[in-house]
Amino acid sequence: MSSRMNRPQVPLKYIWIARALQKAIESGELRAGDPLPSEYELMRAYRVSRNTARSALDFLMRMGLAYRVQGRGTFVAASKVKYGLFHLSSFTEEIQRQGMQTWARVLALEAIIPPPAIARALQLRADQRVIRIERLRLVNGKPLALHLSFVHEHLCPDLIHVDFTTASLYAVLEGPCGLRIVRSEQVLRAVAATPKQARLLGIPQGAPLLSIQGVTYLEDGTPLEWLELLYRGDRYELTFAALRSYRGEFP
Repeated sequence: MSSRMNRPQVPLKYIWIARALQKAIESGELRAGDPLPSEYELMRAYRVSRNTARSALDFLMRMGLAYRVQGRGTFVAASKVKYGLFHLSSFTEEIQRQGMQTWARVLALEAIIPPPAIARALQLRADQRVIRIERLRLVNGKPLALHLSFVHEHLCPDLIHVDFTTASLYAVLEGPCGLRIVRSEQVLRAVAATPKQARLLGIPQGAPLLSIQGVTYLEDGTPLEWLELLYRGDRYELTFAALRSYRGEFP
């Protein structure tokens, strides 16, 4: 075997530069919104070509650590909000658990007859109404998600009077309404932002969104809420754990 085959692999220069910048971000030396060195500054500091400098910045963007503004430069991206599939919790509970602040801009709050597909999912009669709640969710002052909920009106009729600017829907349902939410069934998929969604979330049209649709249930099996959640793909990440079942260990 040749000595070349035994030689340790040296990372490409652009990866080495990207890792150095990543360490500065993770240490807090560079914070969200701070400008990163320009291609020219990286060329001078590391004595590399412009292609190498550009590749280092592109690598950081692919990792979700940076974003580029045309004509202004490349900047440190905000940390992504994490959501885990370990337990059922509200958006507000998840954000507060991560030490961040959240509030909502209420786009709609009304009592309506739902579309047929949603009525079927909630097992409603044709004449039964729901409370429709549409909110733009902000975290640390920046738009992160669009939340649309359809809730059984007769299970909590006073929901129509709640100020959802700061109130948590689940906190109201489980507090004043006296309900107990125990499970949800949700479907996840990737979608492209429509013009309206892009405008509300402050992203380009067609940018990736994480879509979650599903139904939440009470302890007696009654469907309570049909929901649709749309999260910015550049500021949100989903984590989950899975157990492999072996014969005789799990149902």
